[in-house]
Amino acid sequence: MFSWEKAERVDSEFTFMNQGELVFVNFKFKGYNKESDVRYAISENEIFLEVRDEGKNKVHKVCKTL
Repeated sequence: MFSWEKAERVDSEFTFMNQGELVFVNFKFKGYNKESDVRYAISENEIFLEVRDEGKNKVHKVCKTL
């Protein structure tokens, strides 16, 4: 069974796209469920995002100051 706490953390490859007041994040991998495989936190100027990869027992992470 997958454990968020025990999974290896790896830096994710991504692209930020700024469109007006919106910011989009495009990840360079497939196969995750956007409703159950993603955890995130957003503050005034920072985004923290984790996406789990159950098959490889890894968590792809992004921590970026906007």
